[in-house]
Amino acid sequence: MLPVKGMPAFRHTQYNLYMIKPMRNVLIIFVICFAACQSPGERQDSTAKVPEQEIFTASKIEPLFGGLMDSLSCNFVLHIIKDTALLDFYKKSREDFLKDSIVYFNAVASFFNADRQILEKLLLFQGDSAKCNWVSSPSPYSSTIRAWEINLRNEEGVKVLIYDYIMHHCDGRKKITTSPGLIEDIIETFTLKDMKSWIAANKNKPLKVLCTKLQDEIAKQFYSEGK
Repeated sequence: MLPVKGMPAFRHTQYNLYMIKPMRNVLIIFVICFAACQSPGERQDSTAKVPEQEIFTASKIEPLFGGLMDSLSCNFVLHIIKDTALLDFYKKSREDFLKDSIVYFNAVASFFNADRQILEKLLLFQGDSAKCNWVSSPSPYSSTIRAWEINLRNEEGVKVLIYDYIMHHCDGRKKITTSPGLIEDIIETFTLKDMKSWIAANKNKPLKVLCTKLQDEIAKQFYSEGK
């Protein structure tokens, strides 16, 4: 079983792991279609093999993703989609916004299309205390700032990516979590060290089975803590 840190698991989600409203903006449809139509050569190479017997440092890890992680940092476009008035806040023109949107959604597609070796790469961020920009860009209009939003570290943010990558093999959804409550649950419930051990112990299981197993373990933790 994947160990947790002794808190009620996923209290914000009520075990509905993807309670996220579908995007209605026409631009999203265009961007996603554009990304899907790109040739494999135009996409970030997120499936490159991890070199063996190499000592990794934080500065050496991100290049293994072929620009994927930098592209995920364009997640601020999700706020502009909801309110184009934020173009001025982010100092972006409409042309910049369109380009950044294409970069972001192409990166998301590449991330979820990668083979499971991407999990090994993500685990390399263990101990990386650099500020994480891949997962959440807090809304400028938010009246509540959570502690983790002030200084989300790479080691914490990568747990969200690992969770999303595994979970999408259950429902097929290719979307990186943006819900502040769910992000908080993930980073406070799991440790990257335990995630690493759990993934290694289940390395021979198909991703679909791995996803179902993770769901079951979250459910057991949720109900046991709720008693």
